[in-house]
Amino acid sequence: LTLTLTLTVTKGGRWSERRYNEIKAALGPFLKQTGWKPKDVTWMPISGLLGEGLLKKISPRLCDWYKGPSLLEALDALALPRESIDGPVLMPITESYRERDIMLVGKLESGTVKPGDKYKVVPGGKTVTVTSLAAGGGDLEEALPGESLQIGVTGMDAEAHSGAVLCELNADVKPVVKLEAQLVVLDAKHVITPGYTAMMHIHTAEVPCTVYKLTAELNRKTGEVAKRHPAFARTGMRVTAKLRMNQPIVAKPFKDIAKLGRFMLRSEGRTIAVGTVIRTAKILEGSK
Repeated sequence: LTLTLTLTVTKGGRWSERRYNEIKAALGPFLKQTGWKPKDVTWMPISGLLGEGLLKKISPRLCDWYKGPSLLEALDALALPRESIDGPVLMPITESYRERDIMLVGKLESGTVKPGDKYKVVPGGKTVTVTSLAAGGGDLEEALPGESLQIGVTGMDAEAHSGAVLCELNADVKPVVKLEAQLVVLDAKHVITPGYTAMMHIHTAEVPCTVYKLTAELNRKTGEVAKRHPAFARTGMRVTAKLRMNQPIVAKPFKDIAKLGRFMLRSEGRTIAVGTVIRTAKILEGSK
């Protein structure tokens, strides 16, 4: 994960190292609480307004205390995991529209895609054939993980909905309406009790959901069960809970497919909790 921070500029025009350290001190514990390890976080000051630190390193006349890379240099230095390239094709769909063929839009999370390949779209399980690939306005002969794509396909009668997933024909990916998850409660205005409702954001899907059972309170440091069936969960607590969605979503346990197993719960403009799927339940019968 790369974090980009816009710093407060002093009246003298120079960037404040004190402000930079204040931001790190404020955000660091939050990131750690949500599961990020310090070694996986890169901190850097940038300014989108001035264009400083984006393509080239920051001018010393503005910031003589930062010696690290620019944003582009940091992104170029990131290594693409081998397992992402060699893994099965997985692309959550953000939108779909019809041209000559049905176009699927999304970011390829793993695998490689080429024209002529066959995949399925879940929910529905329709087998589709890739007819075209494009990214950034240009056609591609092959797509790699991390690219935002427009994929033309045949085999579908109608456009796919946001939250659908393009995957391998033999992939064990199905829509579900219930799941059990581990939640880290970040900013709950009220305590969370059975019946609590929020909006779930999981990959490209956004669906209303209900927390219908709290199964355990966990020790924040060890992750071990501290209490069975707590009456409520509040800010700062880590719990396991069962959730029911108002409509089917594509989800998998985090340990099986991380991209389909992490989510946020949001309500009233704030992120209430972040979660990882432990197990899914009640697969929608008749769906593939």
